[in-house]
Amino acid sequence: MARNKIEDAFYKNKLRLNGQKLLKKSKLVKVGDTLDLVLSESIDKKTVTLMRVVFKKILEETDSERDTDRVALRRWKRLELPKDEAFKP
Repeated sequence: MARNKIEDAFYKNKLRLNGQKLLKKSKLVKVGDTLDLVLSESIDKKTVTLMRVVFKKILEETDSERDTDRVALRRWKRLELPKDEAFKP
């Protein structure tokens, strides 16, 4: 997904880290964290459709000057979940 689309989603409060809204763009993620992009919400079904990425592990660490590491991710393009399961207060 393009960087500008992620930025638009951030300003529309559609990005969540571990079920909670992201309040800052510069948030450090750890192994096991879940990043969700809310695609749609169904009020009558009380469900939400997400694009989900789970940070699995660090494959290779590089220089701290470049801030680039190789990581393993698991991605779901469209995941439908109950609202209470997807969002945490």
